[in-house]
Amino acid sequence: MHAEALKLRLSFDGSFGPGDALRTSGLLEGTIHGALVNLDFAHCREVDPTALAHLTETILAQGGKVALLGLSRHDLRILHYLIGPWGETQPEFEEPG
Repeated sequence: MHAEALKLRLSFDGSFGPGDALRTSGLLEGTIHGALVNLDFAHCREVDPTALAHLTETILAQGGKVALLGLSRHDLRILHYLIGPWGETQPEFEEPG
């Protein structure tokens, strides 16, 4: 029998800042090893890039995989700059429309 990997989808609206990243990291702690975590920012009017970098790094460090949805090209560029080379743990990205 093959067990399917856990998939989580977290959607954010309004603004996403450091407090949101800390709360979300705390909620996910210990539950995401091997999981695919979809972070959807399509309804956010503002995303703090350092908060997003913190959350992404936390998920990757705990053995999860990340898919980032709804970010602008600008947000993606800043995130890549903050985190640096991805290596084998690179998040997946949805191309902005």
